[in-house]
Amino acid sequence: MDSKPIRERRRRPHEPTTRDLTDLNRRLYATERRLRQVEAALNEVARRSGGVSVSHPCTRCGGSLLVVVDGELRCPACGVRERL
Repeated sequence: MDSKPIRERRRRPHEPTTRDLTDLNRRLYATERRLRQVEAALNEVARRSGGVSVSHPCTRCGGSLLVVVDGELRCPACGVRERL
């Protein structure tokens, strides 16, 4: 274990600084907020279009949420289609 006080320890090049972590935290919060906004908008568009809804993530590729159209689950990312 390093016996030097924290202030005197040299930071390793790959160790993030407090500033880096603060910036990362801000970016993460902003991304999560933006994701909630996009999800809300997508759900509203699906609701207004009639006959379309958004479901869970694709179990085949995980690259998109499944869209429910005409009694069928569809993945926009990998193209899988499954009847309900």
